[in-house]
Amino acid sequence: MNPPDIPKLLSLSHKLKIQVKELIRVNESIFSDLKYKIKDDKTELEWAEILFDNPILIQRPIFATKTTAVIGRPLENIVKLLESILDKGGSYNRSILND
Repeated sequence: MNPPDIPKLLSLSHKLKIQVKELIRVNESIFSDLKYKIKDDKTELEWAEILFDNPILIQRPIFATKTTAVIGRPLENIVKLLESILDKGGSYNRSILND
């Protein structure tokens, strides 16, 4: 699977209601190897470019709908989102969560 492009990363952060830098897996060695710090004064676009260039840094899994998204750690975050979809009359295949 291809990593999300820069517009998608910006969209995901908006759906997640977080800053782009909050998508970063700061414990990945590449993050420190590249000499980045989460407190660096960078724009949302600059952080999105860093994630695009280094997709291993992106938190995952991310489950997104047209209007919202959740980071799937813990898995219960995805379950809650799917249950809210059901509450609104939508549907999903629950068996995928048991694999």
